[in-house]
Amino acid sequence: MSEFHKDPLAPKIIKLSDCESEEGKEKEDDNSGVLVGTIDITKPVFGVLDNDNENETAYSFSQKDEDLELASDSSDMDIDTSVIPSVSSPVPGALIDCYTSMASNVDENNPRQDDDILTHCAYAFPGVVYTLGKDSWSLLRNTYLTLAENLPHSMSNVRQTLACSLHEIAHVIGPEQTEQDLIHPFNNFIYDIDSVKIGLLKNLSKFLQNVSPRYRQELLQQMKEIQKCEDRKNWRYRQTFASQLPHLSELYTTKEVYDHIQPIVMNLT
Repeated sequence: MSEFHKDPLAPKIIKLSDCESEEGKEKEDDNSGVLVGTIDITKPVFGVLDNDNENETAYSFSQKDEDLELASDSSDMDIDTSVIPSVSSPVPGALIDCYTSMASNVDENNPRQDDDILTHCAYAFPGVVYTLGKDSWSLLRNTYLTLAENLPHSMSNVRQTLACSLHEIAHVIGPEQTEQDLIHPFNNFIYDIDSVKIGLLKNLSKFLQNVSPRYRQELLQQMKEIQKCEDRKNWRYRQTFASQLPHLSELYTTKEVYDHIQPIVMNLT
């Protein structure tokens, strides 16, 4: 006699197995066309599981085909495009107007409060440009120029914040708009105080990557001016400039590097 028949639990196991087999067969007969009970994970099952019932259920393959056919038919239906948000305007116009008005409503009698508000406005500017995209630059252009050029000179925090993010804005709006709208603020930042200039220096090479070679040539002529700082002992300024020189060398020819960048290197040593 085999070891299986010696086991006193063997008859009960066999009986229980037969009961489960008959019960599963009855459920299958009562729910023809629907898969009920244990799902074989080795076979693909399409549909939605109903976890509210004690037994998990799934759509049959015939039901799946009907659903796919219905979805195919619905693609020919007319869709009201007025309820679909525009991809080019992910932000409501009223919210954009509220943001841009921060730069236009400057209170001369309370410059400290305006300085805080405008600094936050400048800090958020790259994220706003990135969210709205290149096509919406016309909505933000005047606000940027106001922040960069038309505020009191004492609001250096605003200009410093804009100088730090100039390369990010150039990357979003592209070379054409950068050369048209950002070159003038760039030139102003070069002649600004050290705290503004160092913000520009940190990502100088990244900004130059977003302009044409012609403009790179013109900006190369201003390297000596960029090198100047108010305090000759300001080692952080010199270190920041030195860290940019290897990246700048990759943007110019060997002769241009020798004529313009190599003298700066020798001056910094």
